[in-house]
Amino acid sequence: MDRVIAPKKDLGSYFKLLAPVLVAIPALSILFLTFFFTSNQLNQWAKFSLRKTGQQVIEKTVDFLHSADLSAHYNATWIASQSFSDTFASDYYTIAKTQMFHYPHFQLIYFGDKNGNHWLNKRDPDDVVRARVIERLVDDPVSRERLVQAAALSESLEWEKVQRQQILAPIVRTSWYEWDPIGRLRFTFADPFKAYDPRLRPWYTQAQITRDKSWIDVYTWENKFENKIERAAGITMSYPVIRQGDVIGVTGIDLVLEEISRFLGNIKVSANSRTCIFDSKGQLVGLPGQKELLRTVEGGKSMERVRLADIADSAIADSYRALREHLTTFHNLSGDGVLGQFEEVVIPFKSQEKSFLGFFQPLDPSFRLDWSVGILVPEEDIVGNLTEQFRWVFVGIIVVVLVLLGLILMNLRSEKDRRWIQGAFSKYVSPNRVEYLLKNPGHLSLGGEYRECSFVMTDLKGFTSLMEMCSGRFDPEVIVNMLNEYLEGMVGIAFQFEGTLDRIVGDSVAVLFSAPVSQDDHAQRAVACALAMDRFASDYSRKQQHNGLAFGHTRIGVNSGRVLLGNFGGRLVFDYRALGDPINVASRLESINDTIGTHVLVSGETVTRLPKFCGRLAGVLVLKGKEVGIRAYEPMPEEYLDSPLMRQYEEAYRLMAMEDPGALAAFAQGLQQWPDDPLMRYHHTRLAMGERGERVVFNNK
Repeated sequence: MDRVIAPKKDLGSYFKLLAPVLVAIPALSILFLTFFFTSNQLNQWAKFSLRKTGQQVIEKTVDFLHSADLSAHYNATWIASQSFSDTFASDYYTIAKTQMFHYPHFQLIYFGDKNGNHWLNKRDPDDVVRARVIERLVDDPVSRERLVQAAALSESLEWEKVQRQQILAPIVRTSWYEWDPIGRLRFTFADPFKAYDPRLRPWYTQAQITRDKSWIDVYTWENKFENKIERAAGITMSYPVIRQGDVIGVTGIDLVLEEISRFLGNIKVSANSRTCIFDSKGQLVGLPGQKELLRTVEGGKSMERVRLADIADSAIADSYRALREHLTTFHNLSGDGVLGQFEEVVIPFKSQEKSFLGFFQPLDPSFRLDWSVGILVPEEDIVGNLTEQFRWVFVGIIVVVLVLLGLILMNLRSEKDRRWIQGAFSKYVSPNRVEYLLKNPGHLSLGGEYRECSFVMTDLKGFTSLMEMCSGRFDPEVIVNMLNEYLEGMVGIAFQFEGTLDRIVGDSVAVLFSAPVSQDDHAQRAVACALAMDRFASDYSRKQQHNGLAFGHTRIGVNSGRVLLGNFGGRLVFDYRALGDPINVASRLESINDTIGTHVLVSGETVTRLPKFCGRLAGVLVLKGKEVGIRAYEPMPEEYLDSPLMRQYEEAYRLMAMEDPGALAAFAQGLQQWPDDPLMRYHHTRLAMGERGERVVFNNK
């Protein structure tokens, strides 16, 4: 039998056999790395979202407390300057009513003096502020002892009630007042059974002893109104009233925690997330749904706060147990069960067989309240749907990777490839930067230079809330298209004025002028760009609102200054950008718009570089971490230059800058004619709250 000799295969045949394997190995490697990277990014995104929301809750809580701090300090300063004339109760009522109007969480505003007199202003459930005055008729050791005896007698037993009245009659006189239509306090009725000495209360004694502000931690009380009893929880902020070195009394403000719980109810990291505030003993301070914050004890006679470990929501209870276990392991938790101070932590835990991530962070200890914020999110809310969808796009990833590799290998040195890269790159950064870098490839080095530049920073107010509202009503593609249409318009305007897109973060846009190509008129371009963006954003917002979407307005900040330009990121990442404080100032001006009611703010550094500017001075703003203020301006249409509105505002501002008391009346007069003017309203509110001058200090970033 003849032997059959197999034909020889040339090297080309072997290469054809090995080619799929050679291609499959890097493709599978890329697939694995992509899965690993995406999973890690999802986890990091979850932690970032928790931290960001946690900071929002903490900032809201700080604002909640800071408002009482500022108001109580103002009241103490004002009272110390008074002579306690016949109009004191009326004047004090007017101040308290104004503060309660601005801060709905203020329940009681009061003052007790060293002689036992007490002036109280109370917001009742019908939202009417009423005043009560306790006048001490006799103040000696015997009368003080008799007052304590009277307080121990019950008002529910008729004979004790009569005895209580007889004891109190020669000691104190308690009167209630309401504000009448002609603007004065009118006597309504006397309360012969009220036995109260402010000097015996913790809010008084603590502030008197320390001669400093004092926080009385969460307590519960009964609010009686029209024969109905409502139970609530709150805290007290008190300040000593000091005159010539002597403590003549203490003023206090009671805050209801229901407002914090209402705020927490509006926070949603995901569909099934929870948010709460608790103290170091594990007792609730704030929780969506006020009913779960308190529970009855002693047969319904009194109330106490619920502990996290006993809450009906098992996920919240289990999150607290996980926190205690973590602190016991890593922070040597004390045996008395008090949490104490700890650093921000993100802890994975399980509840009813479900996996959660929990975020916990204490409040700033400077408030002397041992509160912490807790946020928990089911892991399936974060990665469930995304992971499932990601599996179906693996094949697409492999195909895209292979196609890109093929194109790169085949056309790396071709002119066609160069045009393709240029076209794709121009969609993400401004065309002038692409053209400049293509003509000057040597500038891709990591070197740098200092240069005068201008910056435009924008942010869309309320877009996160809008996405949450739309998540159940619209397809994700609709939301994405809406944001893309907005961003395309904003970026297109930046390119129109030959600006360089520095970055897009969410719905925020940062634009750089005079880099990489130097522009002598960079400040003029930046302001023109900001005004065009404001017009576009306003029109786009009205369009979306007409379609039934609560699309917010855009805040814009403009600043100029000397910055460091260069390519930052080391050998692995190419990132051409500017670094320096002028960028931070532009960003802070953008956010301050929200506080003072404007849409666009331009710094004095930019205005001084303009040949012509139409606008008005908003104030001398002292940003957080700064000691020297910057002048900030609101651009105005040219036809407003010599308008009655501008003349009225400039006159009121001139008086305010001189710290003339007539500034408040000047702004009030302006508001009567132009009630919607934001700067008039902002400065009028500042002056009404006791601030003076044009210098405004901002403590938030």
